[in-house]
Amino acid sequence: ILALRIILRRWKRIRPYRSACRVFRKKMKYILPVIIVPSVLILGITVLYSPARKNLEIFCIDVDQGQCMVIRTPEDHVYMFDAGSSSVNDVYRYRISSALKYEGISHVDACFLSHPDTDHISAVAPMLADGVMVVSAVLTPEMQGNEKYDSLVSETGEAGVQMISLRKGTVFDDGDLKVTCLYPPKELESADANEHSAVLSITWHDFSALITGDIGEEQEKLLEKEDGLLYGYDLYVAGHHGSRYANSSSFLAHVSPEITLISAGVDNSYGHPHPETLARLEEAGTEIWLTAKYGEIVLNVTPDGTARVTATFLDP
Repeated sequence: ILALRIILRRWKRIRPYRSACRVFRKKMKYILPVIIVPSVLILGITVLYSPARKNLEIFCIDVDQGQCMVIRTPEDHVYMFDAGSSSVNDVYRYRISSALKYEGISHVDACFLSHPDTDHISAVAPMLADGVMVVSAVLTPEMQGNEKYDSLVSETGEAGVQMISLRKGTVFDDGDLKVTCLYPPKELESADANEHSAVLSITWHDFSALITGDIGEEQEKLLEKEDGLLYGYDLYVAGHHGSRYANSSSFLAHVSPEITLISAGVDNSYGHPHPETLARLEEAGTEIWLTAKYGEIVLNVTPDGTARVTATFLDP
């Protein structure tokens, strides 16, 4: 009898809560649709009517002593120009991958590699093996017999990625974006990888950019000799990380850049960019942006060619 009384007392205590739960469940049948349906509609409208990307984006990723530039079109087509560092171990994992993820980039439609030096290609093999970043094609000048080039051929083959030879006259078209290879010529014979660097002229609407890899003054002079080959560019990526042995005054006069990017490491052993180069660039009247000073540098380009520059360590 005592046990029965205890059970009855506990039931009396619990019963009000059970009743309240039944009332709550009944109310939620009407409340939940009122909350969920509008939320779903708002989310759908936001996705459908979010303004489409209209501008070209250029990311000069801070890889310390090396180079990696990425261009994203309004159509979300992504192109990479070099991907390497000689001073950062596993630069793909610690610098490039994180930068791409931050920008919401999970694919590379084409990766243009100027030449097979570590500071320009060291991130390619890890990127191909990543399993997350999808790379559709790799374009680079041929250098059979060069150990790093031959390894690159093997790595792209194992990954099932198309490899395309870059040489003077190669043109890559993607709607409003056009990449034209100005150098090297097919018949070039040199064991120096720098001399094989692809020089790429990039245009998008009224915007233009020039990337010269690690060519030197001798190669610059060859480009200068060809009438109409070089013209005033909105963006110039300084040759050989700002080396004094490139970026000659004569070449800069032909290129006449509005903005110059220099990708080089902080206090690097090469002394890049050299003071002589900085003096020439200042004399040419171009804006100078260094990854060693500003970190990652981003350009937002409108179709009329106007470029707004922001950077990681830019003072407000």
